[in-house]
Amino acid sequence: MRSVQSRIIYSIVCGMAYVLQVFKLSLTVNDVNDNNPVFEPPLLTLRVPETASRGSVYALPAAVDRDYGPRDVQSYAMTSNATERFRLHVTGTGSASDVQLVVVGQLDHESESVYMATVTAVDGGSPAKSGSLDVVILIQVSQYCYTVYVNSIDDEG
Repeated sequence: MRSVQSRIIYSIVCGMAYVLQVFKLSLTVNDVNDNNPVFEPPLLTLRVPETASRGSVYALPAAVDRDYGPRDVQSYAMTSNATERFRLHVTGTGSASDVQLVVVGQLDHESESVYMATVTAVDGGSPAKSGSLDVVILIQVSQYCYTVYVNSIDDEG
């Protein structure tokens, strides 16, 4: 993990005639929160079969923040018309998080074929910065197989 601050130590030698003095100088460089979390791509379309069982997992991209340490991505949230069907599951920290969309409800293409969700990543800066991912969830129709029985009527009897 990268350090939040860098420390540079210089030794400066000052001299005049035959008198030399050594001074130590310590310089600390702190990271500032100058980058927003960014999702690539910023728009994602997921095709989910209506037969997907509860607990099915779909990977989403993690946000990347060029700041690091406490100014890196700290949390994710999802707003959606799909909260009864899907939830956000995040493991790990920062830009190395594993972000997943999990099926938590029964899916039915006939009752709802498209869900919209926005995943927002928030960093730990002050003030905090954020970035978002728009997710279009298309519920795919199940492929049904039908057996067709044909009765023939014989005219002869």
